[in-house]
Amino acid sequence: MTEVMIDRVDSRNFNYDEGRKTLENEVVVFTGRGFTVRWELAQFARNCRAKVESTVTSRTTLLIVGEKPGGKLIKAKKMGCKIISCDDFYNILMGKDEENDIKEIELSLDILNI
Repeated sequence: MTEVMIDRVDSRNFNYDEGRKTLENEVVVFTGRGFTVRWELAQFARNCRAKVESTVTSRTTLLIVGEKPGGKLIKAKKMGCKIISCDDFYNILMGKDEENDIKEIELSLDILNI
C-alpha cells in the first residue's frame, strides 16, 4: 500500500475493536514518505486508543514506517522501539492481525548505514 501515494484511505473495512487489541496504549510515531493522508492515519490510530506523537522520544513504543524513512527510524531502532510497516498498520486496522501482536520489521543498523 505504501508503493503508491494515496489521496484518501477507505476506512470502511477497518475493525477498530480488533485494532484496539493491538494498538491501545501504544505511543505511535509515523515516518517516511507515502503518507499523503498522515493526519488521517493518525486519527485511525487514535480511534484504536493509541497516542500519536510527531517525534520519537523515550515514550515512543511504536514507529510506523513509510517509504524512505529518515532520522526517526534510526533513533527508534537505537532506542529499541517496535517498528512496523505501513502495510502492517493497515492489516492491524482491518483486523488481519490474527495474533493481536505487533510483528516488527527486522532491521539491521548496517542496512541503515549507521
